[in-house]
Amino acid sequence: MRRIAAGLVGLVGLVGFCTQTMGAALVLFSDLPTIERLPGGQAMGEIAVAVIPDSAPTVRLDAFDMLIASGFVPIPSFAYSSDVMTNFPNQAEPLVNGFGYFPNEIFISANRAAPVVFPTLNLGIVTVDLTTLNDGMYDVIVNSALDEGLSGLIAQGTSESISGSVRVGVRTVPEPASLSLLALGAFAAIRFGRRRAA
Repeated sequence: MRRIAAGLVGLVGLVGFCTQTMGAALVLFSDLPTIERLPGGQAMGEIAVAVIPDSAPTVRLDAFDMLIASGFVPIPSFAYSSDVMTNFPNQAEPLVNGFGYFPNEIFISANRAAPVVFPTLNLGIVTVDLTTLNDGMYDVIVNSALDEGLSGLIAQGTSESISGSVRVGVRTVPEPASLSLLALGAFAAIRFGRRRAA
């Protein structure tokens, strides 16, 4: 699966928006076209997840707990960024569908002994699977109000709830062979019409 750099973080084949709370905030990034799939084909995508400063100039963290979830979109995996792998020695293995707050969810968590300051902390990449979904737009979220405060950032014992969302889309496109047949049919219809007119 290809990866494309998009500003602060990378993302493949998704379109959407992001939201954030006051202070350090979780953001799910998205700014590229809707995923296109052939009939019966796969529609896999990647969402880059980051914590960026809002009112504060930096993000100061010694731990985070996060449930990334969707009512419709399966979330098969998460890969931690090099920022997390380097600076947080204790990373939890991403847990798929282990809490039951949402039909589709993945939990990530990491901590370190003392806070570290980041201008931006790239948490990693979420893989989503839209293969079995109807064409359309779907939400992927982090919302501490809906997971009973499970999602949060911690700095020297002070916890901050976090929320963020991104909308992902999928559409089915005709196969190249089907498009060729349609074009051939249109050409034949035009010629037949001209013959009748003559």
